[in-house]
Amino acid sequence: MLNTVLFKHNPETNKPSVFNTLSEWLTRNIKVSHLLIFLFAYTAFSKLQFFSNSQLIDLADFEKAMFKSPVLRPYVHELAYLIPLSEIVVCLLLIFNKTKKWGYFISLGLLAVFTGYITYILIVYSHHLPCVCGGVISQMSWPVHLLFNLFYMAITIRAIFLMNKKQQ
Repeated sequence: MLNTVLFKHNPETNKPSVFNTLSEWLTRNIKVSHLLIFLFAYTAFSKLQFFSNSQLIDLADFEKAMFKSPVLRPYVHELAYLIPLSEIVVCLLLIFNKTKKWGYFISLGLLAVFTGYITYILIVYSHHLPCVCGGVISQMSWPVHLLFNLFYMAITIRAIFLMNKKQQ
């Protein structure tokens, strides 16, 4: 089971807990690559508005949200295209076995950058800035978003470790 989320079994308990049952089901059925593809596709496409204002893609709302952040303000126009494009590229890399390893490394890089940004916001601005993420994720508080990203970073590191271990 390459690239799956694995949890250790607790030998002290004889009956399976709800957590163990859930983790075993997740291990059998959901790969880390699937979780990352869903995450990045969801956030990328929620930032893009298709066929809006007689344009194929409209990034105006995403740019307006980023402009509220003094950290991102100088780079809004570049980031408005770069972020969703990089998220879509990661999804494509994770689909194919030949490019999956690159997909994991780029995913980890993006997650590290986003996590660094969140940490900076929490330290410097005490989370009074709006989140520029897409969809439901933008409704998370900054501390919850930090934990969310750390979780995804941890499972991505584990997937890279398992992939490297299998190749050896």
